[in-house]
Amino acid sequence: MADEDIAKTIATSLLMESEGYLRRQQYAQALACCEQVLASLPNHAGAWANKARALAALHRVDEALAAAERALTIDSTLAPAWHAKGMALARIHSKRADALAAYERALARDPAFAPSLINKAGLLSAVDRHDEALMVIDQAITLDPAYGLAWTNKGVILINLNRYEEALAAMNHAAELDPMSARILAHRGMALKRLKRYAEAHQDYDRALALDPTSLPAWINLGSLLIDQGKFVEALYATDNALALDPNHLRAWANKAWILYLLKRLDESSAAAERALALNPTDSSALNTKGLIFHARRRHKEALTCFQKAVQADPVFHYAWFNQGKTFIALKKYPQALEALNRGLALKPADASIWKLRAEVLRQLGRCDEARASDAQAEALRNGKRRAEAHKT
Repeated sequence: MADEDIAKTIATSLLMESEGYLRRQQYAQALACCEQVLASLPNHAGAWANKARALAALHRVDEALAAAERALTIDSTLAPAWHAKGMALARIHSKRADALAAYERALARDPAFAPSLINKAGLLSAVDRHDEALMVIDQAITLDPAYGLAWTNKGVILINLNRYEEALAAMNHAAELDPMSARILAHRGMALKRLKRYAEAHQDYDRALALDPTSLPAWINLGSLLIDQGKFVEALYATDNALALDPNHLRAWANKAWILYLLKRLDESSAAAERALALNPTDSSALNTKGLIFHARRRHKEALTCFQKAVQADPVFHYAWFNQGKTFIALKKYPQALEALNRGLALKPADASIWKLRAEVLRQLGRCDEARASDAQAEALRNGKRRAEAHKT
C-alpha cells in the first residue's frame, strides 16, 4: 500500500475516534486526534472541521472560526464544517443569527446531522423560541435516541418552558446513557435547583467538577445555586472560575455583577455589569443590577432608565418591575409606581414585598382601604411562608 493510502486509512480511523470523543464531550482528546491527521494530511477538510468543533467547545473561538473557514475553503459542502462555524459563532452573542444560519447550512447538506439539530435547538431556546426548539430536539432524538447530549438539551429547553419534572426526567435519561458526562451532570443540577432540591443539585455540580474541573456550565450553575443560598463569597469564587475559562461569557459577567452588588462592592459590580452590557447591551440582568447601583447612589433618573430598558428586553422580569416601582416612589411619581408594581404582581402574585410596597403607594395616593388590603395580603403571604418553613423543620 502506498504511503498516501496508509495515511488516509490512519486518518479515517483517527477521524472516527475524534467523532467519538466529541460525542462524549472529551474535547482535548478530539483535538489531539485531528492534529494527528493534519500533521500528515494538512488539507483534510474533515479533520479541520472536527478541530474547529473541539476548539469551539473549548471556548477558543477565534481559532475555531479559523479552522472552520479552512475546512470550508477545502470543501464548502461539508456539513460538519458549517456546524463547526455555527458553534464558534454561537459563542459570540451578537452573532447568534449567523450561527443559526450556519446550522441551517449544515442541515441543508445533511438533514440527519444530529449535532446541528441539537445545537440549533439550543440556540432557538436561547432566543426564547422554545416550542420550535422542542420540535427540533425531538427530531435529533428520533434520529439518534442514544445520544445523551440530545436528551440533555431537551432537558434545558423544558427548564426554559418551566416544565421542571419533565426536564429532570430527560436529564436522568441522559445520565443513564452517559453517566460520566460532566456536562449532563452540570445541566441536571439546573433542573434539581428549579425543583428546590438544592443538596442534590450541589452534589451534581461537585460530581461534574470532579470529572472535569474545566466544566464551564458546572461553575456557572454552581455560582447561581450559591447565590440562591446566600453564599455570595463562594458564588463569586465559582463565577470567577467560569470567567477564567471563558472571559467573554455573558451570563458569568451578569452573575458576577449581581454577586458584587449583594456584597455591597458597588464599583466592582458596576464594572462587571458594563462588561456584560458590552457583550449584550440589552441583557436584562445586567441592566437591572446597573439600575440598582444607580438607585443605591440616589441617581434615580439613571436607575429608572436602566429598569425600563430591563423590562423592555424581558417583559416578564418581575423583579425589574418591582425596582422600577421603587424608583418611581423615590421620584414621587406614585401613579407610575403603582402601574409598575401591578405589572410585577401580575407576574408574581405571591411576592409579599411587592404587595407591601404597593400598600405604601396606595397610601400616598389617598386610597387607604386598598392600602390596608394590600398590607393584609403581604402579611398573609409572609405568614404562609413562615408556616411552610416551620413545617419543614
